[in-house]
Amino acid sequence: MKKGLLITKRIAVLLSCIILAFPSIGVYASEDKATAKKESEISQIDSFRGYAWGTSSEDVRKEEITTEMKSGTDYQSNILSSESKLSTLTIYNRQIDKYDASVEYLFLDNQLVCGGYEITIDDSNYSDICAGITEKYGDPYIEKPTIGWGRCSVWIDDGKNAIMASEAIGLIYFQNNDTIIDFLADNIQKFHGIDIKNNFQETTSSVGY
Repeated sequence: MKKGLLITKRIAVLLSCIILAFPSIGVYASEDKATAKKESEISQIDSFRGYAWGTSSEDVRKEEITTEMKSGTDYQSNILSSESKLSTLTIYNRQIDKYDASVEYLFLDNQLVCGGYEITIDDSNYSDICAGITEKYGDPYIEKPTIGWGRCSVWIDDGKNAIMASEAIGLIYFQNNDTIIDFLADNIQKFHGIDIKNNFQETTSSVGY
């Protein structure tokens, strides 16, 4: 695997008398509907590039690798750890939105648990990339200024699946899985000073997108 790889507004309604109550109820009901609509439009982080977490490595390979593609030039497969049963599939030379990137899939026991884009993220595009993610998934749970290696933002959904945009590591989507969190934790701590395991433990079911 390449090294590049990669909350609810509560409204309190105080009723002082019946006359004032009816208009207030109407206003707040409208706000509640708007809030519910907005929340319903926020996506869960339940897949990567249309592949649901748990998709087999064989199914991903069938879709991503064509007969014209050559191993080592157009794609690469690697076993990261036979002990932890982690393996990767990297597809080179892809266009992601307006960026050139390699696409990386990480499998645990041949099931998809993580995916990412090996892409250069810096001051020129960090805000643009984060804005695109926020539009779909809501505000980030973590926003960390640089400690020397660049900025980092993390989005965590109700199921504690996550997306991380890092100027040091790249753009990573990952499932709430202890093995993959442990696998990523050291580099996230090293480059951004974020204890990602502790943040996942602090996240409750009422916090997410």
